[in-house]
Amino acid sequence: MRQSNFELLRIVCMMLVLTVHADFWSLGVPSWAEISATPVPALTRMLVESAALVCVNVFVMISGWFGIRPSLRGLAAFLFQCLFYSGGIYLAMIMLGKAQFDLAGVVDNALLLGRNWFVGSYLVLYLVSPLLNRLIRGASSVTLAVIVAAFYLVQTCFGWIADGAIFDGGYSSLSFVGLYLLAALLRRRSSALRPLSWLYPVSVVANVALMALIARTGVSLSAEAYTNPLVIMASVGLFSAFARLKIDRSNFINTLASSAFAVYLIHMNPYIAPSFRAACIRLYEAVSGPLCLLSFALGLVVIYAVCVAADRIRIVVWRLIVSRIGLMPQQPAANSVDQ
Repeated sequence: MRQSNFELLRIVCMMLVLTVHADFWSLGVPSWAEISATPVPALTRMLVESAALVCVNVFVMISGWFGIRPSLRGLAAFLFQCLFYSGGIYLAMIMLGKAQFDLAGVVDNALLLGRNWFVGSYLVLYLVSPLLNRLIRGASSVTLAVIVAAFYLVQTCFGWIADGAIFDGGYSSLSFVGLYLLAALLRRRSSALRPLSWLYPVSVVANVALMALIARTGVSLSAEAYTNPLVIMASVGLFSAFARLKIDRSNFINTLASSAFAVYLIHMNPYIAPSFRAACIRLYEAVSGPLCLLSFALGLVVIYAVCVAADRIRIVVWRLIVSRIGLMPQQPAANSVDQ
C-alpha cells in the first residue's frame, strides 16, 4: 500500500526537478562577477538551486527504502510510460509541422534511452534490483553500513573530486545503486532518522558557500553534481524528515504522485525542453525580486498540474491495454517510478 508521506515526498521531488531545470539549467550558473554586482538575486538563485539539488537522489532513495519488486508487467508499464510520451509528443509535433516523419525520427524516439539519462540509469537499477535486494537481506546492519560508507568514499574521491566518468556526476546507474543501498540502510536504522533532518538546511547553506567559493577561485569541483557529498547529506536530511512524517492516506496526494514521473518525461522531452528553458529566461528577465520567485513557483505548479491532467490519458490507455490481454490493471507501486 502506498504511504502518503512518501507520495508527498515524490511530488516535492518532482517540483524540485522542475526548479533545478528552471534555475541553473535554464538561466546558467552565476559567475563571480554576477555575484559581486547583484549579490541578492545571484545568492537567491544559488540557494534555490542548492535546496532543489536533492531531487533526483531522494527520488531514487524512495525506491531503495521500499525495495523494487521487479516484474515483467512492471517493466512493461515503465517502458510504456516512457514510449507513450516520447512517441506521442513526436506525433503531435509532426501534425503541428514542427517535426518530420522519417526513419531517423522513429528510431530516435523509440530508442529514447540514449538521450534520456534518467530512464536508462533507472532501468539498469530496476534490472539489478533483485541482486541488490539479496545483498540487503543477507548483510548485517554493520556490513551494509560498511558497504555504503565505502561506496560513498570511493564516489566522493573518484566521482566528485576526480570527476570520474564511471559516476558521471551522479547521472549514472552506479550512483543510483549507492542511493538504493543508502536508503535500505536508513530503513534498517529508522529509529536514528529523527536527528538526521537537520542535515538538509545545514548542507544546503554549506553548498551555497561552496558554490560561491568555486565561482571565486575557479576550483575544479561541481557543487551542482549529485555526487557532491553536501548534496548527498542534504538528500538524507530531507528524506529523513518525510520518512518520519505522519500523514493519513490521501487519495489526492497519491493521485498527484502517480503522475510525477510523467511531469519529467513531458517537460524534458527534446521537443518541449527548449520552450521550457526559453520561457524561464524570459520570465527571469521580465520580473525581479519576490515577484520573480512567486511567478516561477506558480508557473511550475501550473506545469505540474497540466502534466498530471495529460497523464490521465496515458493511465486510461494502459488500463485498456492490460485488460485486453487478460490482465488486471496493475496498481501503482510505491517502490518505483512505473506509476
